[in-house]
Amino acid sequence: RIFFTADDGQHGTELWVSDGSSDGTHMLKDINLGSGSGTVGPFVPLGDHIYFAADDGVNGGQLWRSDGTEAGTVPFLDIENTTGLTSGDQFTFFDDKIYFRGGTDAEGRELWVTDGTVDGTHLLKDINAGIPESSPNDFAVFGDKLYFAAKTVDDGEELWATDGTEEGTVQVMDIRPGTGSSSPGDLVAASGLLFFAAN
Repeated sequence: RIFFTADDGQHGTELWVSDGSSDGTHMLKDINLGSGSGTVGPFVPLGDHIYFAADDGVNGGQLWRSDGTEAGTVPFLDIENTTGLTSGDQFTFFDDKIYFRGGTDAEGRELWVTDGTVDGTHLLKDINAGIPESSPNDFAVFGDKLYFAAKTVDDGEELWATDGTEEGTVQVMDIRPGTGSSSPGDLVAASGLLFFAAN
């Protein structure tokens, strides 16, 4: 089956599923009941579930998961961020886990990881220490690491990489020395190299 978002004109943008046939294409769950949109996505598979961000209209953006059934489409974890998770929070599969941009009031939006368990869902590293956020984005898997852009007070937004550990989450290079940002983006791996745009 394929999972996707759609708006039927009555329920807002919600989670849909299709087995490739007209009869087998339907809304899986009306997460934000009524005409409100659940703002679901993007969908990343892990084990027997897909994981995604969704907003039920009451609790804000949370981490959800689905086993492909309506009853099995449920909130997985509320990270208690004042702004909540959104469909733009860069969900990326790497090394049997899902990495994403999550947040709390204490750390701001930082690099989070989940292995599909509640205990295994946590902040990987507070890159921009304290309340100021690093806002990691533009994830790309290259070799045995996950690369992304992140910002700090001292170096601005630069190229970072993680091997999945806190100590192995490091800045690759301060491309624009000082507090200015090189703003790396459009990361893509090809021909044994990692390509990206930067200033």
